Amino acid sequence: MPDQSAVTCPDLTKKQFLFLARKLGCFSKRSLLDVSHAGDWVADATRRHGSIEGIAEQANDSPAENVTIGSPAGSISQAAHSMHRLLVRDISVFQSEEMTPETTIALANLLSCLKPRGRMVIPVSEVDGPEHELWKQRLSGFPGRLTSRTYKTNLFDYASLTFVLRGIHAIPVLEFAIDRKPISRIDWHRFAREAVMARMENSNAAA
Repeated sequence: MPDQSAVTCPDLTKKQFLFLARKLGCFSKRSLLDVSHAGDWVADATRRHGSIEGIAEQANDSPAENVTIGSPAGSISQAAHSMHRLLVRDISVFQSEEMTPETTIALANLLSCLKPRGRMVIPVSEVDGPEHELWKQRLSGFPGRLTSRTYKTNLFDYASLTFVLRGIHAIPVLEFAIDRKPISRIDWHRFAREAVMARMENSNAAA
């Protein structure tokens, strides 16, 4: 069982969010889908001409038009193969260590939005921390590769003095990269069903 400290996905500050969105290509024509509790700062990224959409569990005080309210475990409005990157933040479906069908369905819905060679990015508390094992279990059964890395303020940021406005950052993340071959939404849900059935069989065998 994953360590309890792995349960909660750490949220980002506004500067961290915009920094990470920039590193993920949101301001250089790579589409980004932000998945969070309230869709905070999606509007800020949009005003900066970012290519971004959001899924949020509830509307904040100033909801953006490009943020859909609802859970990724339900039906989602984003088309299959429409996003280069996913950013998964503080959303309740991923705030528990339980391996529920809801969690697996949410992952199938989100991963189906990715273009071939797309990536899902999850901020974590530390590189190779306890979250890695938790997400490895969650993503078991889905085709792709889970790795860890840290997005940092780099030499170009220092040379251009952009760090003065954007801050100095070192954000550890997990990244799940999918292959170049397109996978249909139906197939992503087939992987989800097979993963849920395999966990149920393992649970019954252990009982």
